[in-house]
Amino acid sequence: MIRKEQYSVEFVMSLIKPEKKSIILDDDTIIIDDKLRMFKQKGCCCRWCGRDGIYFYKQKSENQTDGLFHLSLYCRDENGVEMVLTKDHITPLIYGGVDNIENLQPLCKKCNEEKGSSISWIPLKVREEKNGKRGMQLPAEKAKREAILRGREIEERKWKKNSVTYKKIFSTDE
Repeated sequence: MIRKEQYSVEFVMSLIKPEKKSIILDDDTIIIDDKLRMFKQKGCCCRWCGRDGIYFYKQKSENQTDGLFHLSLYCRDENGVEMVLTKDHITPLIYGGVDNIENLQPLCKKCNEEKGSSISWIPLKVREEKNGKRGMQLPAEKAKREAILRGREIEERKWKKNSVTYKKIFSTDE
């Protein structure tokens, strides 16, 4: 990976406008893609664990042939290790999800890998629409555990020393 400049979240978000298709940062053209628009619309923190994006890097792959740089948002885990925030499809494409901003959410790399293409977090209504009246039912204990772990919206975060306290609202889709 070739990294260039680092930019604050506030600075990058101030550049993302609905009518813009690209921006110029230090003589490099950056395409404003769905990932950047998702961060602008849905926030710059992981929807599962609440890790905040702290900076963007302008970067590109070493073997990239188009020469264009992109912006990647980074957060840090509980040990201070840098980790990328990703664009996750809420309903995976393999389960009929669409590739648009309404079906995207920011997840850190760790949470995105944990989620994978699992269906256990998909609301019963969506499973029923796709697979009939009973949907793809989950074993009761697993469904309950998944709802507790994954069906949350982070409303507020309070930092105290090195720990994070979350106030969460549980969804009632199931």
